[in-house]
Amino acid sequence: SQGGRYLRIDRFTRRTGLIFPLQEGQYEVYSRKLGKRYLVSVAHKKKSGFLLTLTDKTSQWKTKQLLEKTRRYAVDAQTVADLAHGLKQPLANVKLALDLYKRTNRPEYMETLSKELNSFQSRIGGILQIFRYGEEFDRVDLSEHLMKVASFMSSIFSEKKIKFKVVSLDKGIVLVQRGRLENVLKNLLMNAVEASIPGESSIISKVRTSKEVVTLIIADTGKGIDSAALQNVFKPFFSTKSEGSGLGLYLVYNFCEENDVRLKMRSAPGRGTVFVLTFRRQRDEE
Repeated sequence: SQGGRYLRIDRFTRRTGLIFPLQEGQYEVYSRKLGKRYLVSVAHKKKSGFLLTLTDKTSQWKTKQLLEKTRRYAVDAQTVADLAHGLKQPLANVKLALDLYKRTNRPEYMETLSKELNSFQSRIGGILQIFRYGEEFDRVDLSEHLMKVASFMSSIFSEKKIKFKVVSLDKGIVLVQRGRLENVLKNLLMNAVEASIPGESSIISKVRTSKEVVTLIIADTGKGIDSAALQNVFKPFFSTKSEGSGLGLYLVYNFCEENDVRLKMRSAPGRGTVFVLTFRRQRDEE
């Protein structure tokens, strides 16, 4: 109540952006409107309605996320070594192209320098995506998000003469980091495009729901990957393409690790590749 008057719960939720079940218990809730995370305690008083106690947990949550992120990467010496090695080669290429241009003043070396700098910039951008933290989790309709990204990439499908097929699109609400999910979908679809044979291959997508999970399937009927390369596809900077950054699938793997998503991949040379991502389902009533 406010000053002896009761505040309607619907007005309260609209004003604060906090949504939680109106039943006894404790709920950790994030408000996009306020930009804060609260622990909401709900107690039912028979004579006076409901008593809500809100505790601001924003700073504790961010500290916990930062500590978890630091712990995860501080102990992963192999990842640090892989990232350093992945940046060492493009830097060497930039230095070589610049040195050759200084010596000969030939324009083709300037073109090579520009190309290598773009590659280096792409890799730095990928690393920044990998190590960013603190993005809030949001409720997302996976099917709606998939079609949004597919629509954005439709011109690429047309240009490459690749058929994009949708088998089924069940409505499935998942709790994930929205911005990173969009990058994951783009990376998976782009990976399928690059593995496809123009005019021959297809990309097939499917979203299906069950009581507990939502499953996303993205498959292509392209070149496929041999068993030796399959062992390394999720490592940073590994690529089977001459101009690939080698970070696309590593970003997918990293997203799945941090968003509680189960990732599976199958591939066969000459037959294609299938990615299966399984999310925990968020029911509408929750």
